[in-house]
Amino acid sequence: SSNMKKQFCICILILFSISIYSQRIILVTNVNVVDVEKGMILRDMHVLIKDSLIADIIDAKQKKNLPGTDTVVNGKGKYLIPGLWDMHVHLEMATKVSLPYFIAYGVTGVRDMGANSFDSIKQWRNEVEQGNLIGPHIIASGPMIDGPFFVNVLRVTVNTPSEARKAVDSLVALGVDFIKVHQQLSKDAYLAVADQAAKHKIPFAG
Repeated sequence: SSNMKKQFCICILILFSISIYSQRIILVTNVNVVDVEKGMILRDMHVLIKDSLIADIIDAKQKKNLPGTDTVVNGKGKYLIPGLWDMHVHLEMATKVSLPYFIAYGVTGVRDMGANSFDSIKQWRNEVEQGNLIGPHIIASGPMIDGPFFVNVLRVTVNTPSEARKAVDSLVALGVDFIKVHQQLSKDAYLAVADQAAKHKIPFAG
């Protein structure tokens, strides 16, 4: 229901806002935990968070003594789920203003699949990891590697295996998390990307 979604989003945003800026002990009480591995809802649970990591999940009916906490969040009637990932975004197009909205909808990680410049995304990625910006964890490729195409946005165009290898080297030097390939690459250039990525021990995807 829309009300349930609203409650979940509020709970996630509160937790993220509390935990990102400090290393504290947080207790979420009487919350419904969505167990995605077992496909079930664990109702009325206490969730203990230490230094931004889940330390324990306790059945409230056990009446177990709980440790002292810095913050208590009442989760009654709300739901906790693992953070979601959006596996294909273009943050350069969505702009920095989009980042808190991912968190509001429970998306705690994104995979950026192509940008004209890696500079802004790298800065946002670092600010999020340092706790200076509310946003999801960012895994990013920078410009994708492609063969000749009718537009050159979001990509580096390569024509030969040698150019493909140099493109991989350049992207790795920028600090990208993976190499993005696209469909206009020749077979030889594609295989060169795969080989060069393996030499750098960096994944490639497309």
